Amino acid sequence: MFNEIINFIFNNYNIYLIFLLILSILIDLIIEEVPSKYHFVVLIGKIIEYFKNNFINIKNRSSGVLLTFFSLISISLILIIIYSINIFLSTFLATFLTIFCNKFINNLFALNFWIIINYVIFGILTSIFLSQFFSIKMLINSSLKIKKDLKDNIKTARKSISMFVSRDTSNLNEQYIISASIESMTENITDSYVSSIFYYFLLSLIGIFFGLNYYYIIFLAILGANIHRVINTLDAMVGYKTTILANIGWFPAHLDDILNYIPSRFAGIMVVLSAYILKLNGKNSFKIFKRDSKKTPSPNSGYTMAAVAGALDIQLEKKETYILGDNNHKLSIDKIDDSVKLTKMSICLSTIILSIIFLILNFIF
Repeated sequence: MFNEIINFIFNNYNIYLIFLLILSILIDLIIEEVPSKYHFVVLIGKIIEYFKNNFINIKNRSSGVLLTFFSLISISLILIIIYSINIFLSTFLATFLTIFCNKFINNLFALNFWIIINYVIFGILTSIFLSQFFSIKMLINSSLKIKKDLKDNIKTARKSISMFVSRDTSNLNEQYIISASIESMTENITDSYVSSIFYYFLLSLIGIFFGLNYYYIIFLAILGANIHRVINTLDAMVGYKTTILANIGWFPAHLDDILNYIPSRFAGIMVVLSAYILKLNGKNSFKIFKRDSKKTPSPNSGYTMAAVAGALDIQLEKKETYILGDNNHKLSIDKIDDSVKLTKMSICLSTIILSIIFLILNFIF
């Protein structure tokens, strides 16, 4: 019976992929971030910077295409190396520990130690790596830190919020700081999480559809999250409408818009549903989601922000750029707490819904 349960879990790729995702989320929530010198996203940034310096002197939009292509290829090759090391380590340790278990442990249940140990070690190593593509705890803690700074000293809060938004924060009052904090956190529901798991599931489905070995399926899932993270990092580094970056940033910025098109709208709907679950103003959340989501310069960032503004009956404003929601309630510090609850619930709901969709599509395939 035990072997049947183990075989069911480990021989069903869909269950195992969801298990890896949940474990990676827990790791992200527990340790927040891997130290910078070991963080894969930091390495992504360094590689992008290297190719940026090489291609930025090309005075047309092909520079952005070359930057994107060489960054993706280089980072994917490194990903293959890391993944291969993971397979080797898990196989080696599983073999060694299986010998130990078979020799010194009286196996009453006739368990296949190698399968258990290999999948557990492989799962832990893979989840630790996968967790680096998410920033859930950092996202939430950043807003809570700004809340704390606002209570202590507004100058400190201005400095803190400047690390997360592109606008000038030197003269922002308390309400604008609160607004910027909520905007930054809720916009990143898509960028920091939903898009990554969307492409994690999408590419794994492609592997399952073609009947690939489970190692290849899991690699494709990680590759999906990796591709989104690379494009998103490219957009963050060069996707600005400045004279210097106008050419090299055009392609990455538009590619990021394309990749986030479906996830951003899905995430906005999850915010609306979360508002109903948390007994906030779900009806108004949907109203503002429909009315204001296209008011931002980005074609994607407004969906989650507008839904949150509606759910909390507040107005989020970036001066001379956009206004989302109605000014029904004052932007007080406690609204940051409410937005954190909405963010947590939206992430949780997104995980559940996307996992269910993945299982249904997996069954169809």
